[in-house]
Amino acid sequence: MLTKKGLFGLWCILICSIVWIAFLPVDSSIHRFAVQYDSNRWLRFLVYASISAIPVSSWRYRGTILASIAVPVLGMCIELWQAHAGQSVSISPDLFGVAAGILFGMNIRVMRQASMKAEQPRSGSSGSSTD
Repeated sequence: MLTKKGLFGLWCILICSIVWIAFLPVDSSIHRFAVQYDSNRWLRFLVYASISAIPVSSWRYRGTILASIAVPVLGMCIELWQAHAGQSVSISPDLFGVAAGILFGMNIRVMRQASMKAEQPRSGSSGSSTD
């Protein structure tokens, strides 16, 4: 299981890869290699789901969660800007990925809180009876 620092590092790597792929020039050899993965809709769905699920499930404060959700939205805006520049792009997998990631992260958070409450010892049940 990854620690919070490990999850944050993974989140940063995924964000940097999305921004890096978005700003690559079309005629570069790196872009031709990266477009194989960038054009795969399922991979894009999973990346955006991971980017939005990690902060929702593991970070505590609303401000950090909202700021982290703004990053995938920024990635989608960059893609829309590229579409306006003449490149065809579909952001529907990105939108579904963000929505699925938010729901999955909320589900993980609720399950973690429920397991913490179940592990807490009950104050009224000490096991001894006074007769």
